[in-house]
Amino acid sequence: MNRRMRATGCIGALLLAVLAYFYALGSLGIPSNGDEFAYAHIARRTAESGHWLPLVSDMANLRNTKPPLLFWQGILSTDWGQVWTLWRLRLPSVLYTLASAALALIVVRRLTGSWERGAKAAIIYLGCYAVFRYGRPFLTDPPEVFWLSLPLVALLWTRGALLGSRLLAPLAIGLVVGMAGLYKSFVVILPVALAMCGWYVQQRRSLRSAAAAAAPAIAVMALVALAVFAIWPLLDPQPGAIWREFVLGENAGKLDTARGYLRTLLWGGFSVPAFIGALFLNGGLLAPILVALAIDGWRHRRELSPEERWLWLWVFGFLIAFALPSQRSGRYLLPVMPALAVLTALAWPRLPRLAFVASAALALLIGALFALVSVLIARDTQLRIELPWGHWVVLAAALVLAAAALMVPRLAPATAPVSVLLLLLLMGIALRTFDAPPGPFPAAARARLRGVAVYVPCNFSASEEGLRFLLPGADVRSYAEDEALTPAALAARYRFFSAYVPLGAEAACDGCQVLGERYVVRGRRAAALASDLQGSSALHDLFEREVLFESSRAPLFVAPAPEACAREARHAP
Repeated sequence: MNRRMRATGCIGALLLAVLAYFYALGSLGIPSNGDEFAYAHIARRTAESGHWLPLVSDMANLRNTKPPLLFWQGILSTDWGQVWTLWRLRLPSVLYTLASAALALIVVRRLTGSWERGAKAAIIYLGCYAVFRYGRPFLTDPPEVFWLSLPLVALLWTRGALLGSRLLAPLAIGLVVGMAGLYKSFVVILPVALAMCGWYVQQRRSLRSAAAAAAPAIAVMALVALAVFAIWPLLDPQPGAIWREFVLGENAGKLDTARGYLRTLLWGGFSVPAFIGALFLNGGLLAPILVALAIDGWRHRRELSPEERWLWLWVFGFLIAFALPSQRSGRYLLPVMPALAVLTALAWPRLPRLAFVASAALALLIGALFALVSVLIARDTQLRIELPWGHWVVLAAALVLAAAALMVPRLAPATAPVSVLLLLLLMGIALRTFDAPPGPFPAAARARLRGVAVYVPCNFSASEEGLRFLLPGADVRSYAEDEALTPAALAARYRFFSAYVPLGAEAACDGCQVLGERYVVRGRRAAALASDLQGSSALHDLFEREVLFESSRAPLFVAPAPEACAREARHAP
């Protein structure tokens, strides 16, 4: 493959990644996290208050859950809630994620002199499923990753000269880490401090010399970052609430030892081994490449360039820092994903072809599952879903590229990441289909419900907030989701309400009128596909209808229940 063809392929893959990240950005069903609607609720209520601070929420246990920058971002992007759409809320997140990919690209270009290798770093980063899942919704992760990546990029760009500055560099690092802290938490100072310790040791070789240089630099960085973070409690008229709800509740709460610190340290989903494994699982279908990268880094640890060592020290800093709390999540490691992408591009010639073939095999397997589900959907007469032609074209392209990598392994490094990007785009096309008729809800239903109270099922804090995007102007309230609550039982409580109804069941109850319905993907039931891949009954476990009812049997007045979903008692689907 000549140079021009490779350059064209890289440009095409980058454009494909941008398309995948923007496609269906305003859809309610994109891969996300339950926190998104909780944050949207706070942003909306704060905008309605007309003030930047204090943050406002209808739920007592859901207010100062994060610093204010994310909510201010949402307020500005929606023009103080006047244009309240998911697209406007999520657009800054995508721009932050693409900016992080651009940083990976330009720093690899700086280190290798090759735009092609830089493009590979960006492609690997955007192809990681955790980046796709958390890098598009209205969450703190995209801006946190971007701001925390800047010190690492500056170090690599200056090839270590940054470490010679005693004041200006630590001051600048403290400012950007403080910005990340105003999005996420002041605790982001710890992993950066650990990484900086490693950088100074790596550069100076002598522990005494490294400590003498690192101590004042890290102290300046930490003090400046804390000063930037302190803007929040200093400007907030209720600083005591920040201490109780954010510092003690949100941060100190993650140090809970009630279940036994040593036990959770070594076993279970929050254990350190699971936490380390999550670092690779964040790559999704690209996980085999990240595993091969780690093995290569260990094998060549003595021959690594200084830049590669600095990158690995960045990764270790976050691994160590976020392994300390009893609550450990792979999501906390998202800030190291750009570093891993850069390391992958730098080590590209050394990585075994088998790793790319393994990623292609996973892509082929997932693509085949997509194909099976697509065929079942197309032939199911109870599903009124018409998959667009683009769905089949993208699916076929993903399968062909993945199969090509298996049949011709030398093509795997070029085709495997692209097949993964195609599957991400395919996911967006499939989920966007649910926004077409018969969903989300007809215009007549949206007009009918404007200004009236509508009760919807809730299974996580403020999850009902999502329905506000489908029913603009409605007073959306929640009731705790319970399979025992039938439409007939709900009709005796509420005049307007929605309920989940199985695909094959009749959406009817005495004294009710159906105003509209939409299909929803019930992720917690996806395991049913493994037990019935031959028939369509698996689809009936995976999909449900959310039906909107009007009842003539409901009382005239229903007291609001704003805390129907307790944050501590329920979990996101």
